[in-house]
Amino acid sequence: MGATASAADRFAARAVRSARALRFHRLLLRAGVATGSVFVWIGIYRYFYQQTANTGDAFTHAALLYALAQVTTVLLLPYAARLLSHGVRRSMIVGTSAIAIGFLALGAFGAVGSDVTLTLLFLAFAVLSGAYRAFYRMPHRIDAMPTGLVSAHTARKLVIMLAPAAAGVAMEYADMPLPAILGIAGGIAALSLIPLTRITETYERFAHGYQETFGVLAAREHRALLLHGISNGFEGAVYLFAWPIVIFLATDRSFLATGVALSTALVLALVLRYWGAPLVRPLSVPFVMVLAASAWMARMVASTPLGVVVVDTYAGAGASPRAGIDRAGFEQHADLGIYFDDYTIYKEMALALGRLVAALGVAAFAAQTALSFALVALFCAAAIASAIGVSTALTNGRTVY
Repeated sequence: MGATASAADRFAARAVRSARALRFHRLLLRAGVATGSVFVWIGIYRYFYQQTANTGDAFTHAALLYALAQVTTVLLLPYAARLLSHGVRRSMIVGTSAIAIGFLALGAFGAVGSDVTLTLLFLAFAVLSGAYRAFYRMPHRIDAMPTGLVSAHTARKLVIMLAPAAAGVAMEYADMPLPAILGIAGGIAALSLIPLTRITETYERFAHGYQETFGVLAAREHRALLLHGISNGFEGAVYLFAWPIVIFLATDRSFLATGVALSTALVLALVLRYWGAPLVRPLSVPFVMVLAASAWMARMVASTPLGVVVVDTYAGAGASPRAGIDRAGFEQHADLGIYFDDYTIYKEMALALGRLVAALGVAAFAAQTALSFALVALFCAAAIASAIGVSTALTNGRTVY
């Protein structure tokens, strides 16, 4: 009896250590990814604008690179899912290493490379960021660990939310160039690998082969899941890729104002979400759809830093986790990055397809018309996608999210 109790105590202690390590890993990774992801596509856009002196062409080039990242995710996901049988932690290490290397490479060579080098760096970063989303999966068994060690504490959320503002301040007042910020972001992500090695290894089995996975995703019984994922992925692309560039332009190309506006809106939205969430839950599906769509329509008139804060706070306060967007960590993952079953992979693929549709669509519009018209069309489409995402989630329940 004593031996059994001792074994149980050792297992419990191991679970606690693993949960603490995962919590620290997530804090570092989310802070690094948030810092880098807010500014990396702005930097890529700015580079192409300096080369072409045309906002539409610059946005088109950046959007095509973003599309490449989504293609990479879709193509790698079935393969990455099969590798979960060799260890979920191992897959997390691959994904974390990919995004860390991407940011570190931009940090090391972004300020000194030639045009050819920078283009190759951008292509490599797009592929590596796509690989990150394909391989990074947390074990679902974390849900069984103590809640106090799993749930994100408010203080940790604030650290991550303030990362864009801190980066903006560093660029404005410490004369730190953007490549240095991206390098720091990559360094923080790389440091998160240290606690990741202390997480208990787990193993999962994905049921389908590579080609079969695409067939299952397209099956009739998964149409609601596919529609929901594509809608949310479309919305995610507009928020994660286009919106930071829009803020950058609205703030007269100020990294400081961009970072401070985003961080301020995130903090205010966190406060309002606790106050307003009970009011939103009892509302009817059509009314919630209108609220979701109106947030994107409001973004079209945000032309000042204050306007950005107001509309982004409004949007963030009513944001649904069903969209899979981690607004603080500035990324999007199905099931918030946790692998539950095969459906997690299907949902992740649908999200990537939605982001791909958004990127290709806005690239086509921006290449043929003024950037302002392309962005208006993009935000209108995001409003429709947001409403569809809310509708499919609330009417189909757990079958799609």
